[in-house]
Amino acid sequence: MGGLALIVPLLTLAVLICGIVLAVAIVVGRGRRHWSRHLIAGVALVVASFPLGAIVALALLPLWRWLEASYAIESVGHSGPADWCYLVSTVACLLALSAIYVTAVARGGDPRGREREGGRP
Repeated sequence: MGGLALIVPLLTLAVLICGIVLAVAIVVGRGRRHWSRHLIAGVALVVASFPLGAIVALALLPLWRWLEASYAIESVGHSGPADWCYLVSTVACLLALSAIYVTAVARGGDPRGREREGGRP
């Protein structure tokens, strides 16, 4: 699978996860008043997950080599991890960042550190 063929499923997953995060943040935040802020945060999460996913994929190179040696799953090429390794790492980073964001919204505070009006004490 070439690099361009990897972009389509990765962007599809990213848009899907961003939509889910937006919906959950609106429901947990108890209102649609700040939907644009959640949408911007979702886009920022997607953008941040791409370089973070690449760093994580490279950091996990020993794991990919072990996986290839143990289970004969093609995961390391001559120039680094296979495309699917980058995809898995990026989606995992996106899910982790999304969970952090939704948890911050659910705790009643603004993810930027401000207290929500009319929120819990």
